[in-house]
Amino acid sequence: MACDQQCIDLIRWGLTIVVPAIFGLVGVVIGAWLTGRREHRLRRLTFIEKQINDFYSPMLGLRNEIHMRSQLRVRIYEAADSAWHELLDQVGERNQEELQTLSRDRYPAFQSLIEFDNRQLREELLPAYHQMAKLFR
Repeated sequence: MACDQQCIDLIRWGLTIVVPAIFGLVGVVIGAWLTGRREHRLRRLTFIEKQINDFYSPMLGLRNEIHMRSQLRVRIYEAADSAWHELLDQVGERNQEELQTLSRDRYPAFQSLIEFDNRQLREELLPAYHQMAKLFR
């Protein structure tokens, strides 16, 4: 009986030391796992934020600029085209002398629109496309 009481006391003493140690270890493992998971999510969100700030925002800005300038080019072209056709309709096809006078007098204004359009394409739109390609690379 003395041994049984001593064995029970020894087991109780061992359990009072081992059980808290095991739960402490389990708590540390769970805490480390949760911290690692949080850090992984934070790194992922930081990467996504960096992508948005360094890639998608500038790319969207360039795309919007190109789209806006292209729409303006189309509107100017359509307005000039309809104005030129109105002038041609007023003169008529049969009167060659008036057609030549119209071409000589009014065509320089339309030619300047074409030159502006070409200059804008060359100096603004194509560099924006090149910048988008450079950013993409």
